[in-house]
Amino acid sequence: AAAWDAAKSRDAWEKLAGKRVWLKVAIKGTTNQYPLEDVKEAEYQAFEVGGIEGSDSGLPMRCFVKKGTRHERLLKQAKGYGPGKPEEFHVVKGVAKPNRQMLVEAIEKAD
Repeated sequence: AAAWDAAKSRDAWEKLAGKRVWLKVAIKGTTNQYPLEDVKEAEYQAFEVGGIEGSDSGLPMRCFVKKGTRHERLLKQAKGYGPGKPEEFHVVKGVAKPNRQMLVEAIEKAD
């Protein structure tokens, strides 16, 4: 597990790069940026997550989930957050990537 504090800090996140992690997050919404060369838009949906404080958690982190999976469907159903407090939370599990990015293998609804 990684706390959002680790995800918020580029230096702390770099130490986790390549390791399996999970985070409790608020899903902000999808994005169309694909800066990782091994992650292609044809195969993955890019999205952004924040800490459970929403926009008060600092800058969102970029994540990628395989298209056509139930995890992508859960992402699409998530209520994004704006300036207010997020209404719902998810747990994302996967592999930490450099520059505050994450290759997500599973998304689950959190309490």
